[in-house]
Amino acid sequence: MIRSPLMTVMTDAVMKASRSLKRDFGEVENLQVLAKGPGDFVSKADHKAEQILREFFDFDT
Repeated sequence: MIRSPLMTVMTDAVMKASRSLKRDFGEVENLQVLAKGPGDFVSKADHKAEQILREFFDFDT
């Protein structure tokens, strides 16, 4: 299948972030969960995946 350059870059970024998420959720008993807002929880794994994507696309962090 032929993919556009943009799709290739986006896929590479998601694959990189997903490796981190799979590793963290494979050890779910050690996962640290934080409250983001009322009834809205986020884990340190989520923050790490977001950081990976921001760095990949060179967004300000």
